[in-house]
Amino acid sequence: MRSLLMSLGVAWLCTAGFATPASAVSTTPVRVLIEDPVRGEPVRNDVHQAPIRGTAIAAGERPLEIDVMIVIDVSGSTAEASGVDVDEDGMIGFNPQQELIAPGTYPPGTVCTDAEDTILAAEIKAADSLIQNLDSSRLRVGVVSFSGEVNPTTFKQAAYGQQDAWVEIPLTSDF
Repeated sequence: MRSLLMSLGVAWLCTAGFATPASAVSTTPVRVLIEDPVRGEPVRNDVHQAPIRGTAIAAGERPLEIDVMIVIDVSGSTAEASGVDVDEDGMIGFNPQQELIAPGTYPPGTVCTDAEDTILAAEIKAADSLIQNLDSSRLRVGVVSFSGEVNPTTFKQAAYGQQDAWVEIPLTSDF
């Protein structure tokens, strides 16, 4: 099971000028403070996911403008059960292929009994939750999705020229 953080990919933080000349872009460094989990504290739970809370802080005369890219895995494996009640309907979707279930109970190929409890649904809900807590006056957000096949022997693209990532939403302050 991938952790939610890995499924989301990395939210890339970088300083940006928001259409200002390069000479006007602040060079003030950004500090990222991780508040939870505490350094060295083991994280244990049933779903192998670690919620991470923290703050990005910039020192300077004015608020630092930041670009955040949300990177979402949309590969076939994200159709599988996340192990979490993502849609909060009181039922946790599961993969019937990994359980002792009578044959024919679910259609062949079913990898999650609740389409709203998939890894992809968890990624989208986490991204939405993040966006709801961002200040559009200080930053822009974009969305990139990725998928693709990797050759298990070489760990390179399975097919020459395959497209593995797409800009779904370019950087914007219109959340």
